[in-house]
This record gives sequence, structure tokens and C-alpha cells, in this order.
Amino acid sequence: MHVLLSDHYEASACGCEAVIREVDSRAAISRVIERCDALTEAAKHPDTDLILWHVHDQPDEDFEILESLSQYAMGIPIIVLADKSNPSQI
Repeated sequence: MHVLLSDHYEASACGCEAVIREVDSRAAISRVIERCDALTEAAKHPDTDLILWHVHDQPDEDFEILESLSQYAMGIPIIVLADKSNPSQI
């Protein structure tokens, strides 16, 4: 399994990686810190099986990039994580 992880916080990225390793200890994980690097990284790994996207302080910008990524990575499941308690804040 290959996972693209977009998260610029070290603690949450490590937590996500730990969960992925519990599911598949041999999983390959590509992590991008800068959102703009997500499309480039996805192009490098056409075998990506899952995208984990952690929304942070600029949800409008995050979702703009995520929309482009979803068009490029058609058919790849995307899980969006957010550190907001109210869905309307996203």
C-alpha cells in the first residue's frame, strides 16, 4: 500500500504514520509538508492507494489544492482530517 500524507505538523503526521503502520507494516508513506507539493508527489507515485489530508489554518486554500488533487487522483480515496470541533468551521 502507498499512502500520500499531507500534514505539516510533526505530531499529527507521526500519529497518522503509526496508524497506517498498524494497518500495513510494509506501507510506503510519502509525506508532504507544503500543500503545493501534493500534486508533484502524487505524480511521482501513480501507485498511491490512499491520501490523508490534514486541514489546518487556511481551509479555503487547503480545499482548493485538495480539489485539484482529487481531479488528478481520480478514484483514490481521500480522508480529510481536521482539528476543528465544528464542521461549519471547515
